[in-house]
Amino acid sequence: MTPITELDITTKLTFSSAGVTFILKCNSAKTGSGSKTANFTVSAVNAVSLEALKLNEDTSPQLVDWAKGYSRWLTRANVIADYNDDGILGTVKEGITIAETLTGIQAACDMISQRFDHYESSILA
Repeated sequence: MTPITELDITTKLTFSSAGVTFILKCNSAKTGSGSKTANFTVSAVNAVSLEALKLNEDTSPQLVDWAKGYSRWLTRANVIADYNDDGILGTVKEGITIAETLTGIQAACDMISQRFDHYESSILA
């Protein structure tokens, strides 16, 4: 018998110097065809006020630049994604195991850290 697996992960990555916190979520979802996959989202909030940040030039040119490349890079983490003003939205590729999904989430977190660990001052406008 195949085990039933569900995924419900939320993690926050705070970069105080950059002034931003990223909220990464990955949750099981049923697709229209009945197969299971997982939704994947990344949103950004102000690290101090916790107000949601828009991914646009008025908020931070660095965030927009990052979102463009990161949403494409996520295919390496088995996530098909795009971005809009509210964040990065995607789904885990079908047929990926829970273990592969967790490895992808780890890589996604590492990639955010590699980009935002180095800022010594706020990137917010």
